Amino acid sequence: MKSGFQSTKTVIVVLLVLAGALFLLVLFGVGPLLRASHLPGGRAERAYAAFSALFGLVALGGAAIAVAFAWPSFYAWVGDQVRHPNITLSFELSTDKDTPPHPVSNRVHVEGLAFYLRVKISNAGRVTLRNGIVNIGVPVECTLTVLDGPDKQHFLSAMPTLSNILNADDGEPDRPIRWSVAFDTFTTSNDFFFHVRVKTPRPGDWMVGADIAGEPSVKDDQSSARLSVTTSTLPGS
Repeated sequence: MKSGFQSTKTVIVVLLVLAGALFLLVLFGVGPLLRASHLPGGRAERAYAAFSALFGLVALGGAAIAVAFAWPSFYAWVGDQVRHPNITLSFELSTDKDTPPHPVSNRVHVEGLAFYLRVKISNAGRVTLRNGIVNIGVPVECTLTVLDGPDKQHFLSAMPTLSNILNADDGEPDRPIRWSVAFDTFTTSNDFFFHVRVKTPRPGDWMVGADIAGEPSVKDDQSSARLSVTTSTLPGS
């Protein structure tokens, strides 16, 4: 989606080009033509001065219209660049698809090898996050399933990739992950949810990561979250 400032750039350019074309027309077209017309009594110079003034006013008017037309969108665009959305990225977890998930953070233990995860994104700021992209990643050994319908614009990547989404330290090397990607516009004072199922191959500690980006940029301390999930075998299994 184009911002208001982006959508007016074409109009600004056209108006300024027209103003420049009028100036060049007077300078290189009308002026020499009048000088070569042999009008008596200095009329050529006076006519040239009159045409120059007229076309100069037209060019100035075009530039003024361009500025007046673009200013509101430009002002709003600049405001968006100096402000940031206020994003909260969190997790909710359930071991049963029919049970409402509960909020979790940092580390959680679940019985069984699979769990259902809801990634919750809230925007408490005054700026909408446009062209938002959300990634959810798990270790490549795990099985990741997207539970949202196609209208949610949430898709599972067909192949794994290398990423730092699971890393607690920026200095750690990228690791292979399975991941999903979602697209949305994150308006203010609203919550957004994305759902996945994760199945681990064996009991143990498994990291889940999520991050978000868009326009304007998300602050670094709000752009990602990680959750450590310890899975275990079910009693009696």
